[in-house]
Amino acid sequence: MSAVRPPIPPAARIPSGMNHQDAGAHDSRYAVLPMDDRDVEMSEMILHSHGGSSPPITTTSSTPPSSSHKLVSEQNRSTREVLLNFTFAGLSCMTGALFTNPFDIVKVRQQLSPTLRSPPFYALIKSMLRTEGMSGFMKGVSASLSREATYSTIRFGAYDFFKGFLHKVSGGRLDERGFGNKVMSGLASGCIGASLANPTDLLKIRLQAPSTPHTHLLPTLSFLLRERGFLGLYRACLPTTIRAALLTSSQLASYDHTKHFLMEWGGMREGFGLHFASSAVAGGVCSFVSAPVDVIKVRIMNAPTTAPTAVSVPVSVSPSPSPSPLGALATNIQTPGNILKQAYATGAPPGVIGTTMKIYHEEGLRAFFRGGFMCWMRLWPHTVISLMVFEQLRRWAGIEPI
Repeated sequence: MSAVRPPIPPAARIPSGMNHQDAGAHDSRYAVLPMDDRDVEMSEMILHSHGGSSPPITTTSSTPPSSSHKLVSEQNRSTREVLLNFTFAGLSCMTGALFTNPFDIVKVRQQLSPTLRSPPFYALIKSMLRTEGMSGFMKGVSASLSREATYSTIRFGAYDFFKGFLHKVSGGRLDERGFGNKVMSGLASGCIGASLANPTDLLKIRLQAPSTPHTHLLPTLSFLLRERGFLGLYRACLPTTIRAALLTSSQLASYDHTKHFLMEWGGMREGFGLHFASSAVAGGVCSFVSAPVDVIKVRIMNAPTTAPTAVSVPVSVSPSPSPSPLGALATNIQTPGNILKQAYATGAPPGVIGTTMKIYHEEGLRAFFRGGFMCWMRLWPHTVISLMVFEQLRRWAGIEPI
């Protein structure tokens, strides 16, 4: 219950030649006392009723914070959450990569196998144990952690931002809980993360390749810079970006949608069980979706920089009439068939389209899922660990869950 304030004594006109302080010392009726807003209003009414003017009055009461202060506080809180969200994204994916590097290296070895049928994973594991020892399964882990610290920090961290951004720019037509918004947000964040972090992906593949002369991150980076230059670090950037877009959209969108489906229709609540079930589904989905592009990306990244000398085959040349301009144009146009012929002749990687056609022509459709089981063995636990750690870190910091 609030205390009842004593009635305010009638105010009198201050004697001429005196201010408030002098009048207060002369007569206690004029003493300046701490007043709040109600006192100010009532005093002004009384003074005006006696014909006096209201002098400036200073109150000692505390006023509530202004709207500008609230806005600044809200902006600081939002900035803190964004920074923590990006930091937690990198840390969670680095944790997943640290535990799954052995599966990743076996998958890469299967994808780079020169034979038409890739060796079974257990045969590769046995061979690696015999020739490289246990340390062979951690090759490229420094590059893998560097990759997650850049690529996954962006793709995980920017996912929530793009959901809100797309909802805003669409005028509310793209609901943040809609599947289309989630897929588009994953595509955008995955593209940006992969395109910026392509050099770390290239370093990882080079360090994990069989019979590689490189064993450490910085010497390998120095070698690639001397061999290819800075732009050479962005080799296979297109398939890497496509894979990252497909991976992130299928991984985060399926996790997000499965999680809310289980909450609404399965009666599950936020916690360990919900996060595990949702991430398990997401790991299977993204493994299947990203496998074909992953094979193409690994082949291009591990291809030699300089093409081997083509074998010359004697060909009898008969005189022929000079071709017409239209015929010359048809001869020089870069059709997929011409690109594939150039790849066969030089042995150089012909890019995304040529590599895709070369794999299909020489190895068949099943080659695009080469190392598929190890791809699942790597991505499934990586997805489960990364998303569960990410959710727990967000919960610890008071950030809303995905």
